[in-house]
Amino acid sequence: MKCPRLNELPPPPPGKSGWPWTEESPPVQAAAPETASWPKIGIVTPSLNQGAFLEETLRSVLLQGYPELEYVIVDGGSTDESIEILRKYESFLTFWVSEPDKGHAAAVNKGLEHMPASEIVAYLNSDDVYLPGTVARAVRVFREHPQAGFLYGDCYCTNAEGRVLSRYSGKPFNLALHVQECLVPQPASFIRRSALEQAGFFDEGVLHCLDYDL
Repeated sequence: MKCPRLNELPPPPPGKSGWPWTEESPPVQAAAPETASWPKIGIVTPSLNQGAFLEETLRSVLLQGYPELEYVIVDGGSTDESIEILRKYESFLTFWVSEPDKGHAAAVNKGLEHMPASEIVAYLNSDDVYLPGTVARAVRVFREHPQAGFLYGDCYCTNAEGRVLSRYSGKPFNLALHVQECLVPQPASFIRRSALEQAGFFDEGVLHCLDYDL
């Protein structure tokens, strides 16, 4: 699907402004008219009782301005306002479901099953937010490095109000060092689906650090 524009989305809650409430990413076609086609990219958001943050996450994905986006939400059976938010945005989503599941990894895998055509995939947790233009930049880097199956960048750690507390910087990948510490900021990572299939998707027996395990 084509990402909606700001004026197509439901209005933000009272008092909310800035990204991604009253600002949007420029449409990718306008930013790069010389590009004839763009690969399809799929984003999964797993969630459970994250209604306080979910709408901001949704909008940060939907307002990426990218022309070939699949966006799937896998909710684990929330009892807060999450379902109301999902229904509010459901016309802009590829698919969403709310039902008990077997945990974080299972939820991400379930979402990936609903986007088999996406060449590049990622998952964004329901209390994380993409910055403007994140998706288009990731795709451009993959095009510049066609041999790469995986990429990651830096991200910011914020508090519940969105105030930046620190910067989480990715480090050049080194397997020996990675055994000791995670070098990859998960919210800023993207993977080619072919590489994900080769790795075997997420291990549903791993209840924590599923990204590190992958």
